Amino acid sequence: DKYPDVSLSLIDEYFETQDEFDVPNAYCVRAQAYKALGRQRDAILAYRQALEWEVSHPRHISTARHDLPRLVVDGRLASEYDYALEILTSRYTASDHQFPSTRYHWNGCCALITFELGQREEAREFAERAMRAAAETESPFRYHRNVGVVRDTSDEFGRRVKRIAQPSTVRSLFRLLGKR
Repeated sequence: DKYPDVSLSLIDEYFETQDEFDVPNAYCVRAQAYKALGRQRDAILAYRQALEWEVSHPRHISTARHDLPRLVVDGRLASEYDYALEILTSRYTASDHQFPSTRYHWNGCCALITFELGQREEAREFAERAMRAAAETESPFRYHRNVGVVRDTSDEFGRRVKRIAQPSTVRSLFRLLGKR
């Protein structure tokens, strides 16, 4: 974040070596540098390159499947919503959702995108699941109880997800009246 131009230069050197050990993560570093420079479109392209590499090299996995949707929702990049949802639905398995932090970010991204697409009820369900994951205080691993828990939901992402999860006063009133 402090020296994105240097990062880009070093990543270019890495690619010149034609080494294939960590290609998708190198693309992610490139994307992070572009984000630091405010070049969102270039960052998305770099994340897409990482994801494409992973398809052809399935044993190589990066953080792109998490980072790209997060960039899309943080930047409210409507033209990328469908692609981000595709990544969220196709690149995660049930075992990937073991940690509360993964469930929080996955459901939160789904909530924010579906909300923007006008699917309010589905968005609320995702948001509620995200907030339940954020409330968990332990990971499922007996000897690593603090790994993968959500530490903070006070950033803009968390505030947006909370707003979607909270029922409106009108909806709550209708529910209350409907139970009588």
